[in-house]
Amino acid sequence: MESFRQTDANGEYSIFDEVKPPLHLYPKYTIYWLSILFGSLFGSILMALNFKKTEEKKGVVPVIIFGIIVMILHITTRQLINNKSLIFSLVFNITGAKILKDVFWRKYLGDNITYNDRSALIPVIIVIVIGIVLSFFIYLLGSLKF
Repeated sequence: MESFRQTDANGEYSIFDEVKPPLHLYPKYTIYWLSILFGSLFGSILMALNFKKTEEKKGVVPVIIFGIIVMILHITTRQLINNKSLIFSLVFNITGAKILKDVFWRKYLGDNITYNDRSALIPVIIVIVIGIVLSFFIYLLGSLKF
């Protein structure tokens, strides 16, 4: 009887070996650009969701902590130097996005990972709705007289 085993670069495999379905991840550059637009915390949440879909679950906590730290640094620095400019925020967002892409993605997923792109439409809609709700509450609090 003919053998159903073949050899690849990593050793032997069988036609009966389990075939894993392709991963559906948020693409690296989608996370990068959305981090620039909405902040590093948003990008780190998307990256953590990617990590949860792979075997790299140990990257979830560090990437979320990174997003929170960058957000706190951004807000604190902005208040301390009283800078409300868009360019100041963009510098923080671009720096955070670059670290997410170049450090976290490479460390936990690698540049050679194969995956199918996952749409980021739902997370973007959620962030926009949260932003609108928060803006509404800030407007209401600003108009209250204490």
